[in-house]
Amino acid sequence: MNNVGLPWLRRRWIPLLGSVSLIGILLAAAPLPQQLEVFSAGNKSFAATVKPQLPGGVGKVCAAVLNQDRQELACFGAQPDSRFEIGSLTKTFTAMLLADAVNRGEVALDTRLGELLDVGQSPASTITLQELATHTSGLPRLPNSPGFYTGAFWATLTAGNPYTQDRPSLLGYAREAALSDRGSFGYSNFGFALLGEALAARAGTDYSSLVRDRITTPLGMTNTSVAASSSTGTVPGYSTSFRAAEPWIMHAFSPAGAITSTVQDLAKYAKAILSGTAPGMNALEPISAIPGGDRIGLSWLTTERNGRSLSHHNGMTGGFASIMVLDREAGYAAVLIGNAAISLDEAGFALVANAAAELRK
Repeated sequence: MNNVGLPWLRRRWIPLLGSVSLIGILLAAAPLPQQLEVFSAGNKSFAATVKPQLPGGVGKVCAAVLNQDRQELACFGAQPDSRFEIGSLTKTFTAMLLADAVNRGEVALDTRLGELLDVGQSPASTITLQELATHTSGLPRLPNSPGFYTGAFWATLTAGNPYTQDRPSLLGYAREAALSDRGSFGYSNFGFALLGEALAARAGTDYSSLVRDRITTPLGMTNTSVAASSSTGTVPGYSTSFRAAEPWIMHAFSPAGAITSTVQDLAKYAKAILSGTAPGMNALEPISAIPGGDRIGLSWLTTERNGRSLSHHNGMTGGFASIMVLDREAGYAAVLIGNAAISLDEAGFALVANAAAELRK
């Protein structure tokens, strides 16, 4: 028998088997799902409506329904001022900042990325801010870098933080990025990271300060900020395998998902949108259709459900989930945040559908 290549196979199979064994150990050691904690704050009647809508595996949850005159809150295992990571709901803040910057005359929707960030003569330099905000830039979801994906894979296994990259790294990824299917919808955290960095650069500040100065301070959202260190002050979060999740300190990727907030503050954000007083309201207006039947504005999605036109966005990190749904025509909104990487989307849509009845009780 020809043994050529067997030493090669042995050298590669041994570490591969070791990796498989490690994965098996990690999975075997995974804790059991959380149980929903007891009602801890808010309106008990509203809590009784929320509870049946929640998926299994989430322990701490806060929910709100509201209109311009009234709101109801309910928390399980948390308080109305408890902080949660809101994940990609952060993208709505970035999009509102874009619309606001357009209103201020700082940028236009057709301003090119290369005019704001040093990405050389790369294809990315020609991408417009609108393309970034509508996920039609042609950029991949994440940078096509072996180092990035190795880190992300390990973070998935260990419930760690995959976003450790600084601004020079982000710009380096952009200079090397190839564009694919430009003009077609392709969800991109990479694109939103660049969008937020570009807006901050034009304003002569950093992304965290831009969010604070133009959105959270004007709206009185005193417990909302971009997470900048491991001491985020959030409740503990848990991964899809129910491991304690490391906080997502997203550094240069912060504009894609690094904000932490409370149900009280998110209710203020939703109320300002319902009243039309939030900065950058044009972000919610649909620009184009996307696969699945939804329409997209600047980040914000619009869905038709039961004859209602609903504006919404969700979020998820390694240990948290969120959703905000607004029926702008009827004047109602729902907010949900939870401490597990388990979707709260259907619960959010159910709550906004029943918001009128809840607020009449």
